[in-house]
Amino acid sequence: MSDINDETWNRFIREAIVEGSETNVSHPFKTLTKKYGLAYIEYLRAAWSAADDMTAEEFCGVNGGVPRGFFDKKVR
Repeated sequence: MSDINDETWNRFIREAIVEGSETNVSHPFKTLTKKYGLAYIEYLRAAWSAADDMTAEEFCGVNGGVPRGFFDKKVR
């Protein structure tokens, strides 16, 4: 994680990550980027590197509806 302090990262994990549902995050893309910024982007990068069996479309859908252009430029 680049310039994210522990408090910011922990807040993102506590508030934005959900388990056991059809989505991995608690809010849509626009809200997550506005509220959590770099922590959300770093999460997406880490999650994509671990997503061996997902297509980009599936990944974007379950992680807040990430726009494909954003995904291609900032995540992939």
